Amino acid sequence: MESNVAGLVGNQSHNSLVNKSYSCGPVKSLSGQGKGLIGNSHNSNALNSFWDITASDQSSSNGGTGLTTEQMIQSNSFTEWDFNETWQILEGLSYPALQWQDSISTPIPAPSNLMTASAYETIHLSWNHSLSQALGYRLYKNGTLLNDDFLIIDNEYTDSSVSNWEYNSYRVSSLHEIENVVIESVTTSAISASALNFAGGTGTVSDPYLVTNDENLYGMRFSLASSFMQTADINLTDSSWYDEGGWIPVGKNLVEAFSGKYDGNGYAIQGLQISRPNDSHQALFGYIKNAQLFSIVLSDVEIQGHNFTGGLVAYSKNSIIDNCSVVGGSVTGHGSYTGGLAAFCTNGSEVSYAHNSATVTGVDTTGGLIGQNRLNSLIFQSSNLGIINAGGGLIGGLVGYNSNGSHISYSFSESTVTVTGTGSGSGSIGGLVGRHDSSHIYNCYSTGSVHSASEGVGGFVGTADGSSIINSYSRVDVTGFQFVGGFIGRQTEYSASTSFIGNSFSTGMVSGQIYTGGFRGSGQGMIVNSYWDRETSGQDFSSGGLGRTTDELTFPYNTDTYTDWDFIATWAEDSSYTINNGYPYLREEVAMLFADGD
Repeated sequence: MESNVAGLVGNQSHNSLVNKSYSCGPVKSLSGQGKGLIGNSHNSNALNSFWDITASDQSSSNGGTGLTTEQMIQSNSFTEWDFNETWQILEGLSYPALQWQDSISTPIPAPSNLMTASAYETIHLSWNHSLSQALGYRLYKNGTLLNDDFLIIDNEYTDSSVSNWEYNSYRVSSLHEIENVVIESVTTSAISASALNFAGGTGTVSDPYLVTNDENLYGMRFSLASSFMQTADINLTDSSWYDEGGWIPVGKNLVEAFSGKYDGNGYAIQGLQISRPNDSHQALFGYIKNAQLFSIVLSDVEIQGHNFTGGLVAYSKNSIIDNCSVVGGSVTGHGSYTGGLAAFCTNGSEVSYAHNSATVTGVDTTGGLIGQNRLNSLIFQSSNLGIINAGGGLIGGLVGYNSNGSHISYSFSESTVTVTGTGSGSGSIGGLVGRHDSSHIYNCYSTGSVHSASEGVGGFVGTADGSSIINSYSRVDVTGFQFVGGFIGRQTEYSASTSFIGNSFSTGMVSGQIYTGGFRGSGQGMIVNSYWDRETSGQDFSSGGLGRTTDELTFPYNTDTYTDWDFIATWAEDSSYTINNGYPYLREEVAMLFADGD
């Protein structure tokens, strides 16, 4: 999505022209998509115009040319500008100013690279020296000059008049003498910091902050890019660090998202409580971006939110979630995107060895583990055992909606999925995935039951479009209204040439009123070497797949069943009838079950 937040013009349109202009201030957008000079530009142009990429912290613009601060204080950088009659500049010291301005009013660039380092009841600040010789520096704290009775000579300062866990905002400017007048430069962009109180460590990857109690856990929000390691079980039940709605999620938005590393070290975080049914992005972490979460165990959670509600994470962008679990309790979303572990994973997020057993309740796009998995995101060796209740569409035992080149592999759901909605948008309900678009699933299974009075209801996937499913099975009893199948409810016809299901089977009871089949309810798309049990399903018809009797599908397998299946590397024979009632099972399945403690 384009941004209309920019240094000079937010939205330029209708053949308008920006010529011989510049901007040098900081640019921040809550969407994280601010622009240096021009935000949106439609049928318009920007000629001989520039912005300071250093001061603005923006490397792109829909018009104009980005320059460094060093270039912005040199007249030869400004092509075709008239520095005789229109503009003036203090060469190597200031940005350009108009001729009618006093020379001492020309804007001088701010010091650069303002940084903070927090410790117990102290905040240390440092910055780069001004590009030209400065008399000294002024430091502003929360909008007020901190050093009104002295001048900071060095390019650093330690503020000891702070309290732990309280944000302070800082800006720095430099003082210069021009024509016997002392003038002040532009101030830096504000930077916020808080004094910290962790159990140890410095917040680096090699020396993470140590988290031993609820205060330390709360403190993560004050150092979002740091590394943390949990060293003890933490009980959040009735924590003194709650507000009236319970836990305040870590990470407010994509600009202020958690981008560091948290290693739960296998210790539990018990009793997480959030009650904000009208607020979105509710979870332990509200937003994570380019983050890493490892070995976090949440137990007995009680979470209520609106859109984007999860147990561990509400919104994950390009992040890693590994060996994390939500055990017991409930996660309830009163809007769209609800997941026991994470509500929304996008832009190459990776979830592996993850598990949920909390009860999950949502409206639309709800999954036992993840609400929506999109844009090349991955789920590997993960599972859901929690009950799913929903009132809308795109509902799955593991994932509500898997889309845009995403992958699910070696994962399963053993769950009861119940959907009460019957109106428009209430379809695509599946034992593993509700809707599966332009993506891939392989080596996965689902068991349990799916109950819905809507359409596109399947034991494994509700609706699939332009996607592949390989080496998977469903043993889910399915009840639906229209487009109901033991394995898949509907493969849409729009992408029949790219839809594919291979080497898969289903055995559950299937009940529907219109377009109902043992394997597939309706649709087009290639189905190869895939089967359904005519006896256990109660269905002799399917719009795809091959029907077989229970004897033909269970050990010893009939010769014309499971044709070209790999029983060496992928599938195993259940000759003892102790693992999958005689049906084949995935060789990784025993390892998956063991990992989940079954």
